[in-house]
Amino acid sequence: MFFFFFLNHSSFFFFFCLVSCLAIPSHATPTDTLKPGQSLSTIDGATLVSANGLFELGFFSPGKSSNQYVAIWYQNISKQDTIWVANRESPIPASSSAILVLTDAGNLELISQGATGNVTVWSTNTSSLNMTTLQLSNEGNLVLQSIQNSILWQSFDHPGSTFIQGMHMGINIKTGARQLYTCWRSPDDPAPGNFSMGLDPSGSTQLFIWKDGTVPYWRSGEWNGAANFLGIPWVPLYSKGFFFETEGDQKYYTFTACNDSLIRFVLHWNGTDSSFMYAGASQGWEDFWNQPVKQCEIYGACGPNGLCRNNGDLASCSRLDGYQPKSNHAWKAGNRSAGCIRQAALGCLNKGQSGYKKLQDSSNRRIAIIAGSVSACIVLLLVVSIFIWRQFVFGSGPKGICLSILVL
Repeated sequence: MFFFFFLNHSSFFFFFCLVSCLAIPSHATPTDTLKPGQSLSTIDGATLVSANGLFELGFFSPGKSSNQYVAIWYQNISKQDTIWVANRESPIPASSSAILVLTDAGNLELISQGATGNVTVWSTNTSSLNMTTLQLSNEGNLVLQSIQNSILWQSFDHPGSTFIQGMHMGINIKTGARQLYTCWRSPDDPAPGNFSMGLDPSGSTQLFIWKDGTVPYWRSGEWNGAANFLGIPWVPLYSKGFFFETEGDQKYYTFTACNDSLIRFVLHWNGTDSSFMYAGASQGWEDFWNQPVKQCEIYGACGPNGLCRNNGDLASCSRLDGYQPKSNHAWKAGNRSAGCIRQAALGCLNKGQSGYKKLQDSSNRRIAIIAGSVSACIVLLLVVSIFIWRQFVFGSGPKGICLSILVL
């Protein structure tokens, strides 16, 4: 028993010494890469820094929390502005130390070193027979790849609450797999909260924010194909490099900044999606839009067949003509989520005579309307040209009509 006890402790001591020797010293020249056997530790404070010096990966504690997490942030901006957190649901207590190590088998592991021993609290669950490397890219993507540059795992495929340049927010229309962004539980706890955001799984180009996984909380409206969402037309997202893409079975939103501006979209713990741009002059983030802000921007704020009107910061619900509250008691108590129902059923005797009529595809209607408008403009221009030509060349022609058309 004594020999076994001595062997176990000797092995642990050897492992700890080996890891300490392979760890990247905090005073070393910044690197963006970990090789098999190398590690980062909470003790030495070493980090990875992208080659362009924009992003940094290491250990941090959010807000007022003393728990420790592995995260990526902007190097020369506050650590608290993280773009990705690894162990969101498995924090390292302040009383424990930890290492992030790339194993020889090609797995990235976060190991907590406490009084009860070593515990793997998070990993990429990858393996490779070939040599692997871990690199923090210039885009802020943490990439685990083999020596043949085959990507085994990347953080962009496992987003958190923040959407930045190069990331995708989309869906695989064949498998149904989605890239969802989930808010933090609180400003001090990066564990997944109650709200998530992603592309509409029913096939439209709308973005949704869901509460508790499935309950719609906000939607953007359809993407108009060029500049913005129909639900938020005052926000020209195209100017920020935001666009919709279809690539094989993948449909997704992404964006590429038109200049060197730093832009990030963050889904907050309260369900609000905010867009930030870093202002170098003030050395801080400035938000250029937030959704939802007003009560009527929340999905179904007044329930089915209810009409919502914003009145400053407050909102009022009213009924459509011919409808009454589904529950008078709830409506009077201020809960309008049940909405309204018809006061009287449709008076159609024969089955199949009442209901809704399906309209033609709205995109085709828009094309037809635009085409008709263009044709009308061409005809109008021809008429105006003829009147002007007759007036100024021959001195004839009904001047009043010519003037009226010009005014139009």
